[in-house]
Amino acid sequence: MTDIGRASVDDIGNVDGGIFFLDLQKAKARGKLHTISGIEYSDKGHLKVKMHSSLDALEKLAKIHGLYAPETNVTVQIANITSPEERDAKASELIEKVKLRMVAGGG
Repeated sequence: MTDIGRASVDDIGNVDGGIFFLDLQKAKARGKLHTISGIEYSDKGHLKVKMHSSLDALEKLAKIHGLYAPETNVTVQIANITSPEERDAKASELIEKVKLRMVAGGG
């Protein structure tokens, strides 16, 4: 899957004068044949080469390696604070709660 994530048309062919030429021998020599998902001809007889999606492969690798955070639900309560003193008292209370959770959770 890493190969697909890093794949480039340079792995399977050559570009000359802005035209892509498929080179299966080059792809085979580089061990990149598996990065090709399909080869077909258009209605006009032009060769169409499709490669596996690098983005899809990289997303799958990120999930496998745990780089995506699990979904988290957050509940927010909004307090009706009317004075700076009340704000400071509430902030101190919340800081103490966080400290207690960190101690309880080993953090």
